Amino acid sequence: MLNLVAKYSRGLVVTAVLWPWSVFAQSFSLADGAVPLQQRIDNAEVVAAITVETAMEQINLALSKNGRFVSEGVRYGAVVDEVWKGRLTVGEDLIKFNVSLNNCYKTLTLAEEYLVLARLNNSGELAIDSCDDFVLRRTAPRKFASVSP
Repeated sequence: MLNLVAKYSRGLVVTAVLWPWSVFAQSFSLADGAVPLQQRIDNAEVVAAITVETAMEQINLALSKNGRFVSEGVRYGAVVDEVWKGRLTVGEDLIKFNVSLNNCYKTLTLAEEYLVLARLNNSGELAIDSCDDFVLRRTAPRKFASVSP
């Protein structure tokens, strides 16, 4: 029994050491996109500029216990500023979309403008598959300029 506990605890230590490294390594592979921007634009169902207006954590009540909350992701509301591709309308109405922590560990900043490259889910909302689906406008003006309406 002691060997089993020792093996199990070593496995936990290895997992604890490797998990942050995988997140760190993933952040570099996702930075600037492993797939070229133009190819991602071609593959996207929706290409638009949005400004994030609201953000609300999605809490998993089944996993939340003893005063601790487990977040599954964030539900955003955003105003559509420009549309180059897809069926979104520019206007004052907020579009709503979810970003699961399984797909993207980053959070979007309120009042910032992003280029979003996404698809629409069965409900007609934006479906976000990775952190590469967002490009912050102020940090990537050349990328934004390369998108032509």
